[in-house]
Amino acid sequence: MKLTSELRKAFTLIELMVTLSIVTILTITAIPILKNFINQSKVSDAISAATVVQTMVAKQVARNETVTASGTGLSLPASLGRYVSSFSVSSAGVISITTTNSAASVSLTLTPSFNSSTQQISWVCAVSSSSYNDLVPAPCRIQKHPHIRR
Repeated sequence: MKLTSELRKAFTLIELMVTLSIVTILTITAIPILKNFINQSKVSDAISAATVVQTMVAKQVARNETVTASGTGLSLPASLGRYVSSFSVSSAGVISITTTNSAASVSLTLTPSFNSSTQQISWVCAVSSSSYNDLVPAPCRIQKHPHIRR
């Protein structure tokens, strides 16, 4: 009796190896998911940083009542945040953003449109490639067309 009670006080090598295997499998699956989540946050931060420029363009659109030339004559900031490597604004007010390498180098555009009857400005976000769909917010994703089945 005494011998079995002493043996049950410690873990066996098999139990330790099974536990280590389970922890390893969980870690291997969790790391890519965590990296993807972090990159999503960085891309969202870059899009949020562009609101400064969106406001400038929106003021031009409201003043001119058209998106034509809404991107000209703006006093743009030197940078848009730590996850934006470059950005530009076209004469039509389209904001092009490229995120930094640490944010997966995603390229996307924010395009304004103006409804003259309602005097409303709306923005359309679009990513440059469907390979970035999992990193950008849902409205920016390229929709994949369902296959036609016969």
